[in-house]
Amino acid sequence: MTSRDMPHQERMDTVWREISQSQAVELAGLGRASLADAWIEGPSGREPFAHQSINIGDPHGSYESFSFGMSIRHPLGVVYEDTSRGGRIEAYFKSTPEQDRIALQHIFDSEKSDSGKFYGPNTCRTYSQDKFDELKARLGVEPSTPPGRLQASRPWWRVPVDFVTKPFSTTTSSSGSGPSR
Repeated sequence: MTSRDMPHQERMDTVWREISQSQAVELAGLGRASLADAWIEGPSGREPFAHQSINIGDPHGSYESFSFGMSIRHPLGVVYEDTSRGGRIEAYFKSTPEQDRIALQHIFDSEKSDSGKFYGPNTCRTYSQDKFDELKARLGVEPSTPPGRLQASRPWWRVPVDFVTKPFSTTTSSSGSGPSR
């Protein structure tokens, strides 16, 4: 059984346990006060050049990453776990471990309703930016300066992913102020 097949609460408990264990080890080793954060991450690995995902956890260690894409099985789009990690942090806020739990629960609870939206106006960028804004408002936090971290290497070209069964994302731009969506 994959994590996507688990009931939401069981999946949430498993994810939280993994993050908590990782953070406890890193806190002991690094003496850092808090490793609980949320951020928008740019492309990593072979993702499209303007790809974004929403991430919760430790940007230097264990974290959960989600994005929005489409596939043959999901022509209107689907929220999926983004497994390409290590992109540039494009927006960031600090949070407490309890706020991380609330943020993860919010993402898991809204996963089905966020999936299946007409893909045209909804992309990985709109999904990630909307979730980031929702989480900021829900948790009552303000953006802060992201920590420095090494970015994962990226090839200059992108190999097409398995779009028959796995989601892939495309990007669009919109006019107006703020980050492009």
